[in-house]
Amino acid sequence: MPRRSVDHHVPYSPQQMFAVVADVTAYPQFVPYCAAMQVKSQKRIGDIETLMAVMTVRYKIFEEHFTSAVSLDHQNLHVDTTLVAGPFRKLENSWRFEAEGDGARIRFYLEYEFRSRLLEAMLGGVFHRMFANFEQAF
Repeated sequence: MPRRSVDHHVPYSPQQMFAVVADVTAYPQFVPYCAAMQVKSQKRIGDIETLMAVMTVRYKIFEEHFTSAVSLDHQNLHVDTTLVAGPFRKLENSWRFEAEGDGARIRFYLEYEFRSRLLEAMLGGVFHRMFANFEQAF
């Protein structure tokens, strides 16, 4: 099961970085291959906001949609995403933002598994590149 993790310092505040990641509707403007993003529902309990979001990913002739539950912890500056529906058996990612020096330490983790070996063989390389570009967009 492919996993990726990134841990690095950026010259922006944790709050600024959290705001960029939390604004999922802006992803089509700067995230490679993200053709559209729709928030289907949104609820907030205390500092935790939960979104049900549908992302459309487009790469050449390939187009896929997947739905995720996105948990935004405004107090702790955590973003956690879990797959609800799509081409994966498992898709989870998390973002952590911590103050560090004059900026922020970003910790990003991604784990995914396609629904079938055939889908993995057909799309695995494409999604690996897409997720690498996704990290860099932020």
